Amino acid sequence: MAAEAQHNPGEAHDGLSGTDTYLAQAHATLAAHDMRIERDGLYVKHHSPVIADIMKGTDWDNGAWQGMLKRLKGAQARKNVVRFPSGVGRVTVIPLERLPKPDWERARAKAKDTGNGQANDGQAARAPGSLDIDDLDKRCGHSQQDEAGNHKQALDVFKQILETAGHDDEKRGRVLLWEEWRLACRAAKLGGEDPLLARQVFDRAVKALTAPDGPLARTSTLEKVPWFEYPCHIVWLKKQGEPRV
Repeated sequence: MAAEAQHNPGEAHDGLSGTDTYLAQAHATLAAHDMRIERDGLYVKHHSPVIADIMKGTDWDNGAWQGMLKRLKGAQARKNVVRFPSGVGRVTVIPLERLPKPDWERARAKAKDTGNGQANDGQAARAPGSLDIDDLDKRCGHSQQDEAGNHKQALDVFKQILETAGHDDEKRGRVLLWEEWRLACRAAKLGGEDPLLARQVFDRAVKALTAPDGPLARTSTLEKVPWFEYPCHIVWLKKQGEPRV
């Protein structure tokens, strides 16, 4: 997945750009696992709870995976922090030449199958809404009943930890770190044991609960708060008539 996200064949690479459906999905999968591709290599976030979950019970548990990454030839630990969907953090950069070579034929074929698109000059055409999370939900077989249950569980977890883990905000009332909510949902087994599936279920719940007609509001950009070291997203219960931020 990381290899296939390196660049778009025949196009200049620019951060997370890309037109192929499968390429965009590869970038999204990396981001969900606290990784990203840049010109100088694969960025892997230090102290990633997602990667730590994957490594549990293996020889690379308890942070040993970070040490192994730094021992790779050409790997560099960076002092400057990098922004990820889960928040900002320092990274180890793995040179692109250390990644396996991408199989572009397989990537294009999977993009065509996923998007129901027709090939165009060797690339798969993006189907309308193929990257929309609701569209992907339907293809993955998520039932409305299951989703409603997941959304309720995510909201229940939010309300349960708001008093103990939340902080008072003058404008918004009691607020909670988005990442603390995510970790609490993970501990409550929202979405099951698989880290990637659990993250996808949580992301869908966030989208539904923070929609304009949902009960929660969330900051649209990272915000610096006095009670946390790094800029972060925060979530709170909407007041009556309050729009989504």
